[in-house]
Amino acid sequence: MKKQPQPKKIVVYWKQSDKYEVYSSLVGFVERHPEYNRETITHYITRKLVPYQTEDLTLWRTNYIERKK
Repeated sequence: MKKQPQPKKIVVYWKQSDKYEVYSSLVGFVERHPEYNRETITHYITRKLVPYQTEDLTLWRTNYIERKK
């Protein structure tokens, strides 16, 4: 039986407010926060495999494991 890939989520930690936001895709994040460049963030989280960080936020991609009911 072939293992299905786990869905990925985008997690954003806002440093100033000490809050987290979770997005189903990077597109959703960029639509809500157009001041951030999608290509730059993609370069960090998919090619360099490190979180994207600014003085305002830390953003990373993580596996989402759904809790069984």
